Amino acid sequence: MKWFKEVFLPNTPTPCALFLDHFKVHEDKTFIDFAFKNQVEVFFIPPHLTGQLQPLDKMIFRQFKFKYQDELEEEILSEDSLRIKRLKVTKACFSAWNKIEAHLFARAFRKNRNHS
Repeated sequence: MKWFKEVFLPNTPTPCALFLDHFKVHEDKTFIDFAFKNQVEVFFIPPHLTGQLQPLDKMIFRQFKFKYQDELEEEILSEDSLRIKRLKVTKACFSAWNKIEAHLFARAFRKNRNHS
């Protein structure tokens, strides 16, 4: 709700539609009512359809998560303590993202189109 109030509403012209997955927090009646009062119509994506609508979820973000985990593990092993500074976490994030091969982006969309 905080993100919705502080980020989404101030930066989104209304009326508008917001498509969400079936995450329990999204289905909260208070949230849906608040959205409606602010001229935001909330729609829920049917279960198991997100991967078809968002091809990057399956292929790219999965790769990113693995590479990011590897980067963080390297940082943890190279530190004297388990406390990692925010800058190092950010660098690990960028490094992981840059290791994703460019051709995978096109492949993700091509694969998704073939399953539609």
